Amino acid sequence: MLARFKEVCETVLKYKDYRDKDVREAVVSLLSQLAKFCPEAFIRGYLDQCLGHLIMTLKNGNTKRGAAYLALGNMALVPISLSASAGLELPSLLLSHVAVYL
Repeated sequence: MLARFKEVCETVLKYKDYRDKDVREAVVSLLSQLAKFCPEAFIRGYLDQCLGHLIMTLKNGNTKRGAAYLALGNMALVPISLSASAGLELPSLLLSHVAVYL
């Protein structure tokens, strides 16, 4: 899976605006699972796009909001372990990404 992580992320994101509500909900739940699976690669390549999608989902209400809040909360927990090991400040890391969408 690690060798194909980029391909999996791009495939999941390709379906984020799919017309079927169940597919959009699956995408929302998969985003946090992908972030947990390979946090460094996810933060480097997909965090901005995924946070933007989750926040727009919450604003537009085009899928279940509970699933989007859960995915956003789970995704917010992922950088905590990285912040200690990489020397990053967690609040500035998350706020720099989230502030763009608010």
